[in-house]
Amino acid sequence: MRDVDQGPGSPTADRPPADRTPADRPPADRSWLVEELTTVRQNSIATLRTFSTTMLTVSTGGIAVYYTVLEYLDPEGLAPEFRWIALLPPLLLVLAATAYVWSLRPTLDSPDEAGYADSRRSYLLRTQRRVTVATGLLLAATAASTALWGVLLWT
Repeated sequence: MRDVDQGPGSPTADRPPADRTPADRPPADRSWLVEELTTVRQNSIATLRTFSTTMLTVSTGGIAVYYTVLEYLDPEGLAPEFRWIALLPPLLLVLAATAYVWSLRPTLDSPDEAGYADSRRSYLLRTQRRVTVATGLLLAATAASTALWGVLLWT
């Protein structure tokens, strides 16, 4: 369908032509981008900390939920040589909680003004890796507990 300009005040009147990319726009149109990047830079560490704190609560609370559901499903249904598998999900949850705590650990370096940008970037990347590891462990614990509960339901 062809985009027809219906004059001033129409929904298409303020749009750039279809063949213009955002990079072709004049710099005045990009002021929102500078504001957005400033906000992202200011909030990035707080966002990581809030996420880690929330997920630390989820991973530690998941241990109690896991044992409650496991008790309800009666782990005696597992063969004795496979009962050790029931310890895998809570172990993964404890490791996830440990990794989230590790991501919340403050940095002790005190860079000067010249090295601050590199130090901050290094801290963000390091924290992001730790959060990624912790989230992977949490997802592995969720998958392992779901698989174990499925086995217990069908035995």
